[in-house]
Amino acid sequence: MLLDFYHLHQQPFGVTPDPAFLYPSRTHCEALDSLTEGILGGWGFLALIAEPGMGKTTLLYQVLEGLRDKARAAFLFQTQCNSREFFQYLLSELGVDATGMGLVAMHNKLNEMLFAEMLAGKRFVLIVDEAQNLDDSVLETIRLLSNFETSNTKLLQIVLAGQSQLGEKLGQKRLAQLLQRIAVVTHLEALSPEETAGYIRHRLKVAGYCGEALFEPEALALVAERSQGVPRNINRICFNALREAYAQESHTVSSDIVEKALCRSDVVAAAFATPMPAPSPSHAGADPVEAASALATPQLSYKPAEFGLRGWGLWAAVLFVILLAVGLALPRGLSSDALRYSGTRVPPAGASPASQLSLTRELGLKINRIAIDPGHGGYDAGTIGPHGLLEKNLCLDVALRLGQLIEENIPGAEVVYTRKDDRHVSLEERTAIANRANADLFISIHANSSHNREARGVETYSLSLAASQDSAELAARENTLAQSSLHDLPELIKKIAGNEKMAESKQLAVDVQNALSQSLQLVGRSEMNRGVKQAPFIVLTGANMPAVLSEISFASNATDENLLLESGQRQRLAEGLYRGIAAYLDSLHSLPDNKQKLVSENGASTSSGFATSTAAIGRNSQ
Repeated sequence: MLLDFYHLHQQPFGVTPDPAFLYPSRTHCEALDSLTEGILGGWGFLALIAEPGMGKTTLLYQVLEGLRDKARAAFLFQTQCNSREFFQYLLSELGVDATGMGLVAMHNKLNEMLFAEMLAGKRFVLIVDEAQNLDDSVLETIRLLSNFETSNTKLLQIVLAGQSQLGEKLGQKRLAQLLQRIAVVTHLEALSPEETAGYIRHRLKVAGYCGEALFEPEALALVAERSQGVPRNINRICFNALREAYAQESHTVSSDIVEKALCRSDVVAAAFATPMPAPSPSHAGADPVEAASALATPQLSYKPAEFGLRGWGLWAAVLFVILLAVGLALPRGLSSDALRYSGTRVPPAGASPASQLSLTRELGLKINRIAIDPGHGGYDAGTIGPHGLLEKNLCLDVALRLGQLIEENIPGAEVVYTRKDDRHVSLEERTAIANRANADLFISIHANSSHNREARGVETYSLSLAASQDSAELAARENTLAQSSLHDLPELIKKIAGNEKMAESKQLAVDVQNALSQSLQLVGRSEMNRGVKQAPFIVLTGANMPAVLSEISFASNATDENLLLESGQRQRLAEGLYRGIAAYLDSLHSLPDNKQKLVSENGASTSSGFATSTAAIGRNSQ
């Protein structure tokens, strides 16, 4: 393993924003001091502007870390919304379910909470990241929030953070009143060559490295030149250079190794830049879900019956018995690859490894469009935690974070959401949205629940009839609001049994589960890896692409719920899901060109290891 080879206890050039890795460059120290002083001094509005990849989010996390005992903070990044949705996101971040509340009620609730924090001797800080995406009407709503005060004491400190477009937007005449209230505007600048070298040494030291200089002076100079002092670029280059050095079993990183790593990453980036069909101009500016639905794509794989029970509750037990019986019988009629799975790519007996490659792998097709499905929504709250955490809100938050990671770190990738707000979307329509958008991958995000309040851990599912009793019961719960009825059962069984994407879905599930489980180990506790499983989820049925469902934690567990209420834990979950997708994409791009290297003598792929398979497509950000 790379980490063991260099005596590191964690990846030094990872993508997750981590305050521990924040390098005290001149520009970052000035910004940190300015924001902290402004918040503690009650200056009201503050702004932080930086180009992509400059470490803005990491800096904001450090600000929050320094204010942990002095202020209560809300960190929002869902900025493509209207004023009502903004209030809902804000209250949700504070643990309040605002479903069904009007703007006035939400306004009063926030004012009540701000006053309570003041009485407790704490400041209240609202940080809005990616604020350049905010509509002018929402910015005006935020300006009005700054009016919360009592006896000339500001109850709310607001930090707007975003890219350069934020500065341009604030300069508009119609937002003059907002600009007048901003006390300080801080900019992050690129690192100098000397700071770039110090940045690399700092991150290596934090990750546990204590030997001689790992990067040679010429290598440091080349990284500074090619990265242009942008921390995210530095991370990406060093990440790939470290992997290249490890492959060569070199204990130092030379300029030649850096150059070779740059060439490899440029080739992969070019491969991802495949043009994608654009939506019809008539749908420009439409809701993402509606726009995805309007794309010219294949017809729905199946449609709900015109009559029958709306829910599965009355016949879930009957369905389970039928599915289990059929599932147990299927291995005698289907290939063993369709139903037997041991955690690696296992071909049917007697088949050659090459014959088991999917069409995507054989033709070297690229993955461009990824559908993300936040579970539940609207009147369907999903699991409710012991202290009120709503599964629907958790899933949406993690989904939006995941989409942001994909868009920022995978060149050319497009994200399609089945929902981006608190609305109800039927299980069947979720798959249909992905199909109509011609998505290449589908991942559904859920939180688990159990009558056993001690149950914990993460697990990832692919579609199958051959399910254990526990998996089938979980599927029955998740399928409760399906529109399908008994009339559809034969067609559902046919589609599940004949799903051509089963093998690829299983591999995607393995990569996601491995990465998700490892990501949660970062919290410094034992996180149970519940493994990869199969179950007859309706939301996966009929998908025209590899599709998985991930249960990211047990919301019914009080300890898990407390963690899930933290923004950092949700970010770790999104990061784990992202790395799983990245590992899967890496295997797709390497396997066609390196079949002999990547397929062992027994036909099992060796390319799915989490620690070494994501670098080819992952772009690291500070």
